[in-house]
Amino acid sequence: MTQIQQFFKDIQPILALVSALLSVTVIGFIIKLTLFMKEALSQRVEALKDKNAVTEERRLKELEDRVRVEKERDEPKHKLAAILEREEITVPSLVANPMLTGMREEVADAVRSMLLEMQKVGTATAPEMENPDDYLELAKASTIAGNWLSAARHYDEYVRVHGENWEVHFLRAVAYSNARRGKTTDLASLKAYGDAIVLIPEGLDLNTRARFYTYRGAMFKRLGRLDEALADLLLAQKWASESNEVVDNQYNLACVYAMQKDKKNMMQCLAQLTLAPQYKHAIRHSPYFKNFREDEDFLDWLE
Repeated sequence: MTQIQQFFKDIQPILALVSALLSVTVIGFIIKLTLFMKEALSQRVEALKDKNAVTEERRLKELEDRVRVEKERDEPKHKLAAILEREEITVPSLVANPMLTGMREEVADAVRSMLLEMQKVGTATAPEMENPDDYLELAKASTIAGNWLSAARHYDEYVRVHGENWEVHFLRAVAYSNARRGKTTDLASLKAYGDAIVLIPEGLDLNTRARFYTYRGAMFKRLGRLDEALADLLLAQKWASESNEVVDNQYNLACVYAMQKDKKNMMQCLAQLTLAPQYKHAIRHSPYFKNFREDEDFLDWLE
């Protein structure tokens, strides 16, 4: 046996002892490391639980806030809908009475109040609404409140989806007409009247049909397109039989004839207005009759 072999044989017990000691140390280290990792993992799990609990609590709070805000926003909308329903303010009723004749002022005031509330909470100014009927409700309310330009723009949004609704096109035309913001709204009104006339159903009663053509003729008149105005008004004259439609038609015809300096036809139309004295005040101050300010027959009729 060589000296080297003898050396390794002699230290073998020592190496075995060192190996055993190292194994115990390593095992202990591994155990400690495992316990440490387990504790760290446990703390991390608890931290995640706390974080998730906070997140969930925050989510629930945001949900509660959103529900509360939506409820506050929707409340004036529901009140407005209740007013419109109670007063039977519908699209057909507005078509039948586009100038809101006989509308009670307290109803208009209530609608204005609700519109102001909706503006404060943002439901009347949202750039996009999920339901096009919301635009229609706002349009009807704006009409009652006398906010004609706002009404027209809400009607615009509604017909983007429901472009076949001839009644809404008519109400849109009336709203643009009453907005009176110059040629831009006048042309928008004229186009909307055209859209309505194109879409009116075949069986529409003649007086309603007459109203559509009388109103479009009046817009042609305002724009100075007298031949087109006369064509629409004469066609409406054939259909009109109810007093309101006849008088409105004759008034607009008288305006056009006055602008054309056609005294004979103008006076014949004015003769039809004797049952409507309120027209005399309008005619007395109307620029459409400026050509006859000094005419004796015209002045006699005004007396």
